[in-house]
Amino acid sequence: MKFIKISLALVAAVLLLFIISLAIFVATFDANDYRPQISEQVKQQTGRDFQVAEIRPSVFPWVGIELQQIALSNASGFEQPHMLKVQRLDVKIELLPLITQQIHIDTLQLHGLELYLQKNNQGQSNWDDIAQKQTTDSSTDTTQATPSEDTISPIDDEAHASPLAALMINGIDIKNANIHWNDQQQNQKLWLKAFNLSSGTFKSAQLLPLHLTTQVEISQPETKLDIDLKTSVNFDSDKQLLLIPEFLLNLTATGDTLPQKKVDLVLSNDSRIDLKQQQIDISKLTLETLGLELVANARIENFQQSPEVSGQLNLQSFSAQTLMQKLAIELPAMKNSQALNSISAQLDFSAHGTTAKINSINIKLDQSTLSGKAELSQTEKQNISYELNLDSITLSDYLPPASETETEAQATATTEKKPAQDTPINLPVELIRSLDVDGTFKISRLTYDTHQINNIVLQTRVNNGIAKLSQFNAALLDGTIDASASLDVNPSAPKYAFNTEIKDVKADSLVTPVLQDITGETDVSLNGSANLKIKVATQGNSVKQLTANSNGNASLNIGQAVLNGIDAEYFVRKAVVGYMESKNIPVSPSVHSEYQPKQATALKTAQATATIRNGVVNNKDLLLEASRFTITGAGQASLPAETIDYRLIVDLQPSSTKTTAEKLLDVPVPVKVKGKFSTPSIGIDNKAWLSSLTKAMTAEKTQEAKQKVEKKTEEKKQELKDKLLKKLFR
Repeated sequence: MKFIKISLALVAAVLLLFIISLAIFVATFDANDYRPQISEQVKQQTGRDFQVAEIRPSVFPWVGIELQQIALSNASGFEQPHMLKVQRLDVKIELLPLITQQIHIDTLQLHGLELYLQKNNQGQSNWDDIAQKQTTDSSTDTTQATPSEDTISPIDDEAHASPLAALMINGIDIKNANIHWNDQQQNQKLWLKAFNLSSGTFKSAQLLPLHLTTQVEISQPETKLDIDLKTSVNFDSDKQLLLIPEFLLNLTATGDTLPQKKVDLVLSNDSRIDLKQQQIDISKLTLETLGLELVANARIENFQQSPEVSGQLNLQSFSAQTLMQKLAIELPAMKNSQALNSISAQLDFSAHGTTAKINSINIKLDQSTLSGKAELSQTEKQNISYELNLDSITLSDYLPPASETETEAQATATTEKKPAQDTPINLPVELIRSLDVDGTFKISRLTYDTHQINNIVLQTRVNNGIAKLSQFNAALLDGTIDASASLDVNPSAPKYAFNTEIKDVKADSLVTPVLQDITGETDVSLNGSANLKIKVATQGNSVKQLTANSNGNASLNIGQAVLNGIDAEYFVRKAVVGYMESKNIPVSPSVHSEYQPKQATALKTAQATATIRNGVVNNKDLLLEASRFTITGAGQASLPAETIDYRLIVDLQPSSTKTTAEKLLDVPVPVKVKGKFSTPSIGIDNKAWLSSLTKAMTAEKTQEAKQKVEKKTEEKKQELKDKLLKKLFR
């Protein structure tokens, strides 16, 4: 015990002597005498002039130094005289804790930093010379030998595992720092101004609060950012665990190019980083801006070797209409003014290596919900697979109102169309060749206007430069559609193929638009169940090439149907009356004045087939059959030229053929449809029809003359017979 007391007394005496010596040294030592030597050393290391106005050393109880008015000159040829200026730099370490291997650092102070960074028009920066000098000096310094493996002493893992356990910093105090960046090549300036950073005491396993504020000014486009960051950090060096229980970033951006000239952003989260387990947990990562709120949770495992990420993403419900207003983007008018007012999303995701997965998708668009999953991986190609399901959507809600659509249609109809210009088709060929896609998209119900399509299934496959819509099925218009398509981008001129079969679909939607285009009448329609088959293959790099190279076939069979707005019998009667009146032939009122056109005509049969060769559609067997007439047709339409040359034969079947008018009604009427698709000419083939009428009239007159001769002959015979009888019975 006596030995311990003597030892402690001896140590105390030594420390007292050391402190007295330091006090005498500080009292007699003037560090400012060494400023020229310090400036010379800095110039040797950097090639720049270095100035410090005052040096204030301290020894006890803190060993440290305070530098006043530091300045480092700029590189030659740059506008600012100094590259760096600091008003005050203060670093101190407490002396006594060093005896017990404890490192206590006083508050690190950096006040009034001015840093000027610049790149000139030639791409040279004002720090290139320093970097080059440091590289040159390090390459020529060979005095320090590299230790061999034998000279390296092993380090105890546990002692090395927690080097920060003995470290304590009273705080960080950075005030009024300014960093200027001027890139003359890009004509861009950035100013980080009024940068302030303060913290509490840093000590292992103790919460460290941090507060950062600054302003950032950007010249192109002229923008100002106000940043306020509050957070706290807790690092346990023994457990190698970093906790960030609170993180709150407030950012306000202002500028003429921003939505409403101002955008506010708030970012917050709670994080946990486990260095031993190589695991990062991010909880409640929340981003709020422009009325959007995005909340995410994520976990990153094995982040040093092969990171594995998993988490959830939740986009809270927002109004796209309101967002577009804030972004100064004008949405087109929609039929449903409340559309795009409720959008939200929830994703469950994961990623490992080159594979990213969305394990669960739930996106709500107004009353519609999209669910499913998707996967993206990168090998030699971009591999994409997906399974998506949309419960229902009313498509017409997102289209322009009917009044606008009708106005546009009328304007298009009344404007003379210019000759169509060829439109090139620029496909992303390299992208398609690099993809490997396998996916299915299902829609339970799609509503457009008054029509509803159910059970839509689209199966997509892309591989080796061939994109296939291998399946497209749907139930629509009381019928079904079964289609497929393919695109092969391997040839220099891509190949296309389409195959469609429509069964028992309402003909009104398929045939009526064609009839209205041909006749120019909007009240013309055809009702019934249509069966349509189309098979087409083509090749090309533009619209005209595709139409010119189209080859295939088609067939249409409507069966029993009702034709509205067209009365073939009335059409023929009107034409016959006009002919008879031009020939001064008496016309019975019953032929036209008492006959009213029928609004609907029942068809027994409506069918046609067509072949497509090099863009020309040929039809030879159109048949429309009703109880009162039969219409047959044949002709062709050129898709590249957008022209039609078609001939219809309207064969009326009058109930009686006694009168001249009735007999003329029995003459088939040829109708020509010829010209451009947009402005076809429709009318009777007068030459052929008049020839037929003339023959009919000639036959009628011949028959009448024959009947008169026969009548006179009979009358002569009867007269001779009567005379003979009178002679015999006198």
